Amino acid sequence: MKRSAISTHLSCLIPQSIRHFAMLSLLGISINTLAVTPDKEHYFSGMYAQGIPFNLYYGCAEGNVSCDDMLLVAPDLERWALTHDKPDFQNKPPFTAQYYPAKTLHSTGVDGVPSMFHGYTFRDKNNTISSFIDPTSQTISISKVGSFDQTTYKYGYQEANEYLPLTGDAELVDFRYQQSDKSLNESYRNIKEELTKNSGQKSAQALKQDQIIWIQNRSRICGADKHHQPRSQIEKLCFMQLNKDRENRFSLWLE
Repeated sequence: MKRSAISTHLSCLIPQSIRHFAMLSLLGISINTLAVTPDKEHYFSGMYAQGIPFNLYYGCAEGNVSCDDMLLVAPDLERWALTHDKPDFQNKPPFTAQYYPAKTLHSTGVDGVPSMFHGYTFRDKNNTISSFIDPTSQTISISKVGSFDQTTYKYGYQEANEYLPLTGDAELVDFRYQQSDKSLNESYRNIKEELTKNSGQKSAQALKQDQIIWIQNRSRICGADKHHQPRSQIEKLCFMQLNKDRENRFSLWLE
């Protein structure tokens, strides 16, 4: 994680909780059990797992060893973990932000005092999934609760380089997505021209077919409409992450 301890004084949470009361109520989260708000001030860490963005927020007072007042903002993880690789992406509703109360996980000594830090746990509001973020191995594990299918889905993650909100500030996300889309298209055209010039039309056609398959896979992972366009903020951020990875690999076609 970026920082070993990030916290905010409780006195600053009261006015922010009032400002966000309507938003949290609409999302089905009780203001009595969730003090931390999903804003930049409380932002703790960002992660991308399989392109899907996760934002972790911290709401405990300065100096706390453990914290029960954390919040993960991510897509519908139960649906994503089970269906993100299925082909009928266009028939699913868009991925939108969900709120998951989270807390730190520590070993506890015989005196009841938290000792070794292990990571972060979180559950959905219906207690249908149980999940764990392991900063040491940089993995996110998602398990179904109370079902015959006890499979645990584990995904490696990369830390986000900058803070981008998963709720609010849609104009910023739209702007960044448009930049990402433009950059990817320009990179693709440049690589295709280089292949045509140096290796001929056959290699350029192979790149085109590979790009079509990649676009289809991106839609399966991130979610998209029938035209392979993102429909929500989370889907746009997922597109941006996969676009970046794709651009980094384009140069391999010239080797």
